Amino acid sequence: MSRHIIHTNAVEFSVQVERIKNPKLRSWPLVVAPPDDRAVVYAASQEARQAGVYPGMLVRSARKLCRDIVVRPPNTPLYLRAAAEMNRILGHFSPLVEPERGGRVFLDVSGTQRLFGTPLDTGNRARKEILQRLKMEVNVGIASNKLVSKIAAHSPDEGLNAIAFGHEAAFIAPFHVHLLPVVTRKIQTQLLDLNIQRIQEVANIPTAHLNMVFGTLGRKLSENAQGIDPRPVIPPSRAPEIVELKIFNNDTNDVELLLGELLTLAENVARRLRHIQMQTRNVRLFLRYSDYKEEQALARLRAPCDTAFDLFNIMQPLFFQAFKRRVRLRQLAVKCADLRPVNRQLSLFDDVAPSKTVQVMDTMEKIRDRFGQNSIRFARAIDKAK
Repeated sequence: MSRHIIHTNAVEFSVQVERIKNPKLRSWPLVVAPPDDRAVVYAASQEARQAGVYPGMLVRSARKLCRDIVVRPPNTPLYLRAAAEMNRILGHFSPLVEPERGGRVFLDVSGTQRLFGTPLDTGNRARKEILQRLKMEVNVGIASNKLVSKIAAHSPDEGLNAIAFGHEAAFIAPFHVHLLPVVTRKIQTQLLDLNIQRIQEVANIPTAHLNMVFGTLGRKLSENAQGIDPRPVIPPSRAPEIVELKIFNNDTNDVELLLGELLTLAENVARRLRHIQMQTRNVRLFLRYSDYKEEQALARLRAPCDTAFDLFNIMQPLFFQAFKRRVRLRQLAVKCADLRPVNRQLSLFDDVAPSKTVQVMDTMEKIRDRFGQNSIRFARAIDKAK
């Protein structure tokens, strides 16, 4: 059975969400950025772009180019709620929904013709439902695989672009090589060193020659350049996980300040773990720099943990493992997965007390429950929060 993959792309997702929240902003040039002139623009509306503003530009430069520009600080919880609602609407058309960041979603509608009509009909219907229910405009790309549908959604004709089976290679040929899934930053640099910039140029190179340069990835690179992408649409894992995020109003590379915020993240994760009586055995730390590049580090634990002390001692080496550039950081995030129920070994004797660490954390939780989250904190986090 042939595959039919739909990709939806809500262009400038955060800008659209801000305008849905406040319709008065629709006619104004709008950017999403921290409220500081030294910060950089995360997203820009079409009106702002026409004035020369683009993501990655300093806010003070944007203000000089566009005097009446409106700056809105990032509202991550709001964006997550909007993305979840968009995913819920798309889930009515297929159980195979794979969200990406910023309102971009893959949808496998293979074999659903009897329910919703042709893939083109489904794409049109999904686009109209999102517009009607969320007031959000999305571009839709339809093709036989994820690679081609994603590119199609970024260059639509009147909001929808369907690529017929057999025309994949011809369609993607003029686009830049960085759009190919197999192309990492390292591979892109190698291709540019060879003066190869377009997908068509890669497609014209024999697979054997690509293997000589890129090893085992040469074959995948050749397949991608021919419009071949066998990757399935994979719904997000339903396994429980905990994510904590810190977005800095002012990008920074102050290590002590960053470690203080890292301790706060460890506190928040530990509190949530203890509330659901779970422990984690998988800690992943994400760092996003001011130039949008990301680094991450992972620790798989032999013994599960759920205290802020233990988590911070795990996260601190991960931080220094990932923080290798002099560029300022914009965002810190930690994700804890592989959650296990708490299974503290019981003592045979009643007079054996819990560890001092457990006693301290229990006491802190009781104080917070009674007087609020900020009523008691670690001194290191308080000093850096000022």
